[in-house]
Amino acid sequence: MAPRFFGTMPQFTRRSDNFITRAIRFAAPEANNRISSCTTVLTGQLNARHILSPATTIHIERWSRWQSRKAGAAVLTQWGPQQCSQELLEKPALADVPAMQRRRLSPLARVTFQVLAHCSESSAEEPVVFSSVMGELQRTQSLLESIARHEPLSPTAFSLSVHNAIAGLWSQINNNRAPMLALAPCADSPVPALLEAAGILCEGEYTAVNVVYARENYPQFYQPWLDSPPGPCALALRLVASPPAEDCAIRVSLRRVERSQPAVASGNDSALGRLLDHEANAVNVSEPRCDWLLERN
Repeated sequence: MAPRFFGTMPQFTRRSDNFITRAIRFAAPEANNRISSCTTVLTGQLNARHILSPATTIHIERWSRWQSRKAGAAVLTQWGPQQCSQELLEKPALADVPAMQRRRLSPLARVTFQVLAHCSESSAEEPVVFSSVMGELQRTQSLLESIARHEPLSPTAFSLSVHNAIAGLWSQINNNRAPMLALAPCADSPVPALLEAAGILCEGEYTAVNVVYARENYPQFYQPWLDSPPGPCALALRLVASPPAEDCAIRVSLRRVERSQPAVASGNDSALGRLLDHEANAVNVSEPRCDWLLERN
């Protein structure tokens, strides 16, 4: 499925055989709860048969995380079969991104590019699933404030504020014509992006898919109601269909479980990180209509 470019943002043709609306229409009645976590997909495709299986298993070959802190430099952690490192950085280097294009990147886009550069194969065109609840909220807030002041809006600023803006920039700068998908998951859940990537791998056209989660510090206007990190943060994963050896990848299973207590989504944004850091072998993710169990095998 190749993207069609209009302006600066990639648009993707729907594939009716596995788009979410077709999945809901033909799946069993109980499928609605299984698929509910993916109803906030903005663009993309889903393999319904894969999602409706009792459990979905993914293999993480590499991962990289950028964590901003309230004081001091950010922490960059990178993991792979032959590498495990952690360092403090003031800002992403992005030496491979031309200076003219680098200036267009917001702080959120820069950290996203940093972690993706570690996980993706530069010589291969691989799909990327971008997951962010609010996306470029700093840019959006700036546009809203300009409207409130009756000031003209910059077309460039608007194009860089849409939810798939970072996906489009990554595709263009890296000349990557593989599918780029942008999701807005409910309740900060990491599950929709993992299911989306698993569906792409299940189709067999690609042997690896990159998944990236991104969040930034929210404007002051939102502080009384929403919690946010002290600065931009991002986590990238490289998922493979079959690792060369069992010890060369992290194996994680996803399974929908019955809800035993009221939903609590406060820890969803850090659930996947706890698995990767060996802080837990299993974590629960609560969404409005269903719960998921993620287990490290």
